[in-house]
Amino acid sequence: MKKIVLSTLLASNLLMASNAILGEVVQNTEESPSMISFDAGMWYMSWNQTSTSADMLKNSSDALDVNYNIDDSMAAQVALKVNYGYLSGSLDYTDSSSSSDNGDGISSLDVGLALLDYIPFLDVEMRYVKSDFSGSMSAKDSGTGNYGTSDFTTSVEIYDIILYPFNKYLGVGYRSYSYEFPQDVYITRDSDGTLLAGGSGLLDLAYEGYFYTLALDNKKMVDARNNYNGFIYSITAGYGKLTPSALQNEKADAATVSLVDSYLGESDALFYDVLLGYSYKKKDTSGFGYGVTAGYRYNKIEADESEDVNNGGYSIKTKFDTEFYGPYVSLVFSY
Repeated sequence: MKKIVLSTLLASNLLMASNAILGEVVQNTEESPSMISFDAGMWYMSWNQTSTSADMLKNSSDALDVNYNIDDSMAAQVALKVNYGYLSGSLDYTDSSSSSDNGDGISSLDVGLALLDYIPFLDVEMRYVKSDFSGSMSAKDSGTGNYGTSDFTTSVEIYDIILYPFNKYLGVGYRSYSYEFPQDVYITRDSDGTLLAGGSGLLDLAYEGYFYTLALDNKKMVDARNNYNGFIYSITAGYGKLTPSALQNEKADAATVSLVDSYLGESDALFYDVLLGYSYKKKDTSGFGYGVTAGYRYNKIEADESEDVNNGGYSIKTKFDTEFYGPYVSLVFSY
């Protein structure tokens, strides 16, 4: 009898722990995963791009006063999810460009594929993201007083693979990352840290690199369910290396690009992708499912200054951070 009671208590504790990890507030016992689901929603997106190179200069007055002008905007989001056997696929599209009068905005395509319960004790998730951004920027030289503005278009490309060993919530992975955008760069003397004459300016830089990632995620499991009432979360963080290179355009000739590239070295980098929210989903007896999800998203990447390259006693100073954040709400329909 004691063994039966202990076994019952242990099973109860494990069930409670599982529900706590999943985030479910009200347990739904009926569950028959739908093959297809469709989401449509809105994300009020704020985008901050900051150049932090000036913090590394000996004399802050040598820095260009750079401002990125990117309006907050409402982004439309649609997503299609398909479950078939061990496979789960998703296709997400986000677009805010039509909601901005001055042309600022973002369009993003996110494609995911997960292999669930096929390999014992291991789930595998793969993801590809391609995003394009547009905005404007201004820069003022505090020494000469010269002031200029320009529009810019940039892009991000991400490849992710995450492995979930022995569980469905805690994973480890690898991210390949590329990002290009205009920013201020400075060439300084190693001997005294002062700015080289004419050694400041704006350049388009392309960052290529990788991250080792850690993920805590119940969203992919909630997406596969039709009856759910509880919290959702998807938190991924990564540490890695990015290597910048200068791009040639109408403002930077081949000689300038070659000079800057000779000073650029690898940079330490961090990123955070966070989604927190609440989801209610219900499937009726006809097989039709419906629900609503609301929450908050926050994404950030930051790159430290590039490592010193031994080049005639001079170094280049450049680093940045980028943020996307805002509340979102979506409706989901499934069958």
